Amino acid sequence: MDGDVWTESSKEKRRFEISHPDKNELLEISFMAFLSAVGEALDGRGYHRVHALGFEYKGMGLLAVLPQGGGKSALAALKKKDPSFRIFSDENPLVKDGVMYPYPHSLALHEKVVRGLDLDFKEGYLFSRKNYSPKLRFPWASSQIAKPIPVSVVLCGERSTPHQIRPCHGIQTIKALSSSMVLGLGLAQMKEYMLRISSIHTLSKIASMRAREAFRIARQSKSYSYGIGYDAKKNDQVFTEFLDSL
Repeated sequence: MDGDVWTESSKEKRRFEISHPDKNELLEISFMAFLSAVGEALDGRGYHRVHALGFEYKGMGLLAVLPQGGGKSALAALKKKDPSFRIFSDENPLVKDGVMYPYPHSLALHEKVVRGLDLDFKEGYLFSRKNYSPKLRFPWASSQIAKPIPVSVVLCGERSTPHQIRPCHGIQTIKALSSSMVLGLGLAQMKEYMLRISSIHTLSKIASMRAREAFRIARQSKSYSYGIGYDAKKNDQVFTEFLDSL
């Protein structure tokens, strides 16, 4: 499998030639390589990915920056049929100049999560991964995709009991975005950057752009601390009550 991708940040054409005897691993590697190159091209145009759940709810743009395994996709799945809910991405929405843009991959969930949330297996398809357990992917309908809107609320997730959402200082938003966007933890492109010596200058420039974006979002939005437990349905209950209170 091969293909060409232009990267705006470096003005160069990136070419990938990928081969693997296992078709599932070939698909996974190709998918990650493509995300990496596209992520670099988006950064060069000022569109930065955030490892978070981004959605619109009743005209508000919300970012939920949750810890690894914090249930971003589970919350999105539980809200999937809510007519007031529109998705930017359950994994990495785009932000530019304080505005959030859609970048919706298919919703990806572990089988046990699908069973626990009583979702219909027939709607999904299995995506195998080499170093992780497989996930079921569920596509989004075009009517469920949000249109660009400014970020007005940021939820900064942390493991906590009891489940609760309370106001916090904007510094917590900057801290959350520093890891999920500026450093890019959880985004596909970081390892790929490190393998290219020529990308050091590009990487520092993009990190600076991302940092400015993080401060912009912190200034314009309301910040909340979101205490997350291990009960997805309880998380959803607290989440829904908070959204209704807004």
